[in-house]
Amino acid sequence: MPPLPQELIDIIIDNLDDDLEALCACSLTCQAWLPSSRKHLFDTLSLDHLDSCHLPYTFSITLFSCKTRLGGLTPYFKNITQLRLVRTVWNELTQDTKSVIYTEFPSVKALTLLDCQFSSFEELLALVSAYPLLRDLSVECLTLGDREDEEPEASEHLRKALTRESSLTSLAVDATCFLGFSKSFSREFTLVNLVELDCSMPGRDVGDVEPLRLLFQSVSTALRQLKIAFSAAPSQTMIDAIDRSRLLSHPFQLKELIISASIFDHVLTPRLIWTLLSQLQVPTLETLVVCGHVYNMGSTLLYSDGSILGDTETWDQVNHILDQPRFSKLRKLEFSLLYASSLVVGDDIEAALSNCFPGFAEKGWLTFKWAWAV
Repeated sequence: MPPLPQELIDIIIDNLDDDLEALCACSLTCQAWLPSSRKHLFDTLSLDHLDSCHLPYTFSITLFSCKTRLGGLTPYFKNITQLRLVRTVWNELTQDTKSVIYTEFPSVKALTLLDCQFSSFEELLALVSAYPLLRDLSVECLTLGDREDEEPEASEHLRKALTRESSLTSLAVDATCFLGFSKSFSREFTLVNLVELDCSMPGRDVGDVEPLRLLFQSVSTALRQLKIAFSAAPSQTMIDAIDRSRLLSHPFQLKELIISASIFDHVLTPRLIWTLLSQLQVPTLETLVVCGHVYNMGSTLLYSDGSILGDTETWDQVNHILDQPRFSKLRKLEFSLLYASSLVVGDDIEAALSNCFPGFAEKGWLTFKWAWAV
């Protein structure tokens, strides 16, 4: 039997990229199958207190606590395109480790910071600016101090960053540090290439709207996907502040808008959504997703009068605004909801929302996704 062409072998193994057992078997089949199998087996590596290893096939690396001695691994870092720092306290790192993280990852395009601590925003911004090819930045559960002094190396990276526009195309920041992060980031960077933005509004005070407004001002019209998560229940004060600030009045070319409400079945949630939609002016939106928890509790919620959605008038107003010409390209309206009570009846909510948005329901453009809240 003649051997298979190498191109077919590669295609076969590429289709097994998420099957670890199959990849291990393929790597032992014959010499021709080994390189493609090894490429997927060692594509991602997590280091935690390891002293040395070989990384020729690794493109994604996770550093836990950054206590690993990295010096002997630097020849392999040039190929790393995805870097994750997990549970890292920046000022506890040795100067050699910081230097490696700053200078030895020239190909990094995606950076994730998870449960990390920095003494100042300047340290964080210096790290972000150290990677000239950086396109995707995700920041979650970040702790930031207020120290003003900077390390010389960090200052140098920051100075370089301020001489150029940000190359980021995707930015995700959770509510733990969004207030300070957005102020500093919007002051230091112009996000002219940003296409995807995932941001949070951590509270319900008027002042919590300002960081969002500042960040949006630094974002160009290239933005195509926007997710705004509200971590607190909506209040009339917050909605009024959003209305006054004209939060989404910038000429974004949005194709997808995701609004994540803390409590979907709150009486003010549809009013919050209506306020945001009323500010969009450019008719490019194709997908609107509304997310939130369904609690089915309390007298302030939509279930309070015995109906599954209570007074649907405000949802009718949302439907009315979506019927306007500026939303003529909208082809998908999705409700992605989380159960928080066994009393919630999904079919009833779907029926009620279908009645609120009959045009979308009739054309098959209205969809629902349900999941249990953990």
